[in-house]
Amino acid sequence: MEVITTASREETITWSKQQGATHVINHREPLSPQLKALGFDGVDYILCLHNTDAYWDAMQEIIFPQGHICSIVELQNPVSMSLIKDKSVTVSYEFMFTRSKYNTPDKVRQHDILTKSAQLFEKGALKSTLNQMLTPINATTIKEAHRILESGKSIGKLVVKGFD
Repeated sequence: MEVITTASREETITWSKQQGATHVINHREPLSPQLKALGFDGVDYILCLHNTDAYWDAMQEIIFPQGHICSIVELQNPVSMSLIKDKSVTVSYEFMFTRSKYNTPDKVRQHDILTKSAQLFEKGALKSTLNQMLTPINATTIKEAHRILESGKSIGKLVVKGFD
């Protein structure tokens, strides 16, 4: 599988490639022309991990007919679904607590997924996106974590752990 990610700064481009991206395009520029420059007319799958509202129109444009868009970020505003409907695109959301929150019949599946993920991490087949850890948990480190996240320049996941 060829994985195309988006990033805009040299350090985030490098990090994306270290995580396994085949190609990296700039999310601050129109996506379609960049894909075409790489030899792609569109994509079959999109995983949106940031600001679904901002990228909705671009995702509708670049997804192939009968493709699949998945997001973990809810829409804040109404969007047009016309092109999605016209292309018969599947749109889904993933929320890891759905099974337990709604007591679904397959709620044990979350346990299975997490167990398998742990095994894959232990084997090195999955890589963590953890990139920065602050310790201990106190007002100072929480304030620093917020500053980093609000800067819009964090890379990967940030964890604050350990009490004084």
